[in-house]
Amino acid sequence: EEADSVCERVADVVDLQTVVTRGVPDGSRFALVMIEADYQMKRIAIGLDAVAGISTHLDALVSLTRQGVMRPNMARWWFTPEYDPVLADADRSTFRIQGQALKLLNEEVFVDAQGNRRGSGHSSEEWDKFSKAFTKKLPALEKKFATFADLHNLFDLMLAVALIKQQGAADWLSGSALLDPGQYQ
Repeated sequence: EEADSVCERVADVVDLQTVVTRGVPDGSRFALVMIEADYQMKRIAIGLDAVAGISTHLDALVSLTRQGVMRPNMARWWFTPEYDPVLADADRSTFRIQGQALKLLNEEVFVDAQGNRRGSGHSSEEWDKFSKAFTKKLPALEKKFATFADLHNLFDLMLAVALIKQQGAADWLSGSALLDPGQYQ
């Protein structure tokens, strides 16, 4: 009953979301995978695809309501790189990419009665619970949801391209679209 009340209040002020991709060409496969991963993450966040060990957005809203926070604040989430330092051999001709590749970050967003959103510039404890649990479970989520594995592979590809550009592209790669900043920022 409490959860239904919170959902109704949020639904009254929140409309469709606008998805923004940055750093990749609009309409590219990379942009599509980013949108698909964002959509799947949000399905998990609102509990449509339950994942053990990850509390939902609704759980956070109910917790905030119990704390007396009556305005429907929300979260904005995004994926960002999460790599350990790249290892290289002595002559810097062989590299090893390490780390999880992805993590989920968030920002608390306040929503007024008209549905206008205003970012707070920081995360909150409630939204961090989801982001941290989601990030921790990403390796398992990549096995269950192919879109997260696909995004991970694309992040790895971009890191590999950055290394190639830094080291100087091999002749066979010099004309590649991957190294053209007009096509991939």
